[in-house]
Amino acid sequence: MIWLLLKSWTRSKEGYELFADMGEKMNFPGVKNAKVSKVFHTAKQKMLLLFDYGDEWRFIVQYLEDGDLRGMKLPALLDSKGKAPDQYGDFFDEDDESES
Repeated sequence: MIWLLLKSWTRSKEGYELFADMGEKMNFPGVKNAKVSKVFHTAKQKMLLLFDYGDEWRFIVQYLEDGDLRGMKLPALLDSKGKAPDQYGDFFDEDDESES
């Protein structure tokens, strides 16, 4: 099931695009004003989060349930697998050195 979700993301009928928020014409609305309560329709629903269009980091995000969040620092990460990589590694450091 997860493999199918990852493989077929380009054929999705529902989505939210960062570039739509930047004024580009996209197939889906922007992400900045997307609310969890409107995006997820049922408990246990899953969506693919595609982070960094160049590297295509893919994450499965699952809506678990509504809950009392008073006193909880948000956003909260409930579960993860493995060690998170550096977001851009040494990419920007190399560019900075070449400009000096």
